[in-house]
Amino acid sequence: MDNNELQKLIKFHKNGDKDNSIKLAEKIISKTFIPFVFFLVSKLKLYSNNYLKQLINYTKIFDKNNNVYIYFSLANQYDLKKKYKKAYYYYELGNNLKYNLQENKYSYDLQVKKYNILKNINLKINYKSEIKLVLIVGLPRCGSTILTKMLNYNNNFKDIGENLYSAKMIDLINNNLIDPIKKLDNFIQNNYSNKTIDKTLNNYTLIGFLKSIFINCKIIHLKRNKYDQLWSNYSNLYGNGLIYTYNLSLIHISEPTVSYT
Repeated sequence: MDNNELQKLIKFHKNGDKDNSIKLAEKIISKTFIPFVFFLVSKLKLYSNNYLKQLINYTKIFDKNNNVYIYFSLANQYDLKKKYKKAYYYYELGNNLKYNLQENKYSYDLQVKKYNILKNINLKINYKSEIKLVLIVGLPRCGSTILTKMLNYNNNFKDIGENLYSAKMIDLINNNLIDPIKKLDNFIQNNYSNKTIDKTLNNYTLIGFLKSIFINCKIIHLKRNKYDQLWSNYSNLYGNGLIYTYNLSLIHISEPTVSYT
């Protein structure tokens, strides 16, 4: 597969260019079937039932990671066809497989360690920034992307999307014995400016820490009907790191959900 074509497809998909996404994806698939490529367009165009039967046969020859893409593709297709029982069946297969692949990668011990570090930092930090920052927080699929676009309609804001800046600031303070505040200040000056929008949703766990630094920040807390949000998370395939969204029986009692509510 031509990596340049794949990168171009991802760009088309990210920018919402439906026609070019479908055209390029079908060109790639015509040479070699790639589950991830078909997954990218599985919500954009209806395919025949015969084609979907071929997808099921592909699960016998691909590995588990690729089968996740196939199951979610099938679920998306049946959802478009309004065959919701079949859609749920394949969402469940995809989520269960993804959950099993990710299960050992989430460590509650690391979460406890993070909170203990944060507790110590809050006791020793003495730094204030007057940068006017907008923090958007909530759980995934809460509407943060559309809100960011609305706020930045006239390009008056700097959108830094979702990032690891908060974790980086904690590391700078916690791991530097010599002048950590200076390193923190340099990091903030290089990455933030007035009217910056940071939509790292799980920053709700760090509100006290961030508010103590960015004294002029504004916090927008987005909430959505919990059942709509639960289903929206379950029917979307994320990358690594959101293991709790792959198990419908656990999603409402997971650590992120409980700490949030």
